[in-house]
Amino acid sequence: MGAVAVKRGLDHCLVAGALLATLGIVTTVTIQIAARLFWSSAPAWTEEAARFFFIYSVAFGAGPALREGVFVRVDLLARLLPARGAALLEGGVNILVGSLMTLVACFSVGFIKLGLDQRSPSLQIPMAVVYSALCLMATVTSLFAFSAALGTLGRWRNEGPPA
Repeated sequence: MGAVAVKRGLDHCLVAGALLATLGIVTTVTIQIAARLFWSSAPAWTEEAARFFFIYSVAFGAGPALREGVFVRVDLLARLLPARGAALLEGGVNILVGSLMTLVACFSVGFIKLGLDQRSPSLQIPMAVVYSALCLMATVTSLFAFSAALGTLGRWRNEGPPA
């Protein structure tokens, strides 16, 4: 199986995970609303579950969002540069993002270990499950950022250095 197929499969899994987590948010919030309308109060676990689903929707969606270029960014400097200079800047920013996310992924392992002995108050699931979303997001974002940097710098290299 080629690298393109692996990348495509990872992308499909991440998008599916983001959609399922979003569906989880919608479901738990709907339960909260219905419970508040028809009962005296909503179950305590719904707020916690919605929060955990939100965390995972961000974790699953960060990599594909980076790939699609839909993160908020300031491109004032890039607009002032010639096309090749803007490509070099974009590649450098992606390298910085990938490096930062690699550090976050490495340090998140210790965070996950802290959560092994903790349980969430309402759902009673190990907090390591929730904390692992940080590692997932950082690892995937790092991979997508380095991939984007290689693509951008490859285009810059083929066009030549800025004039």
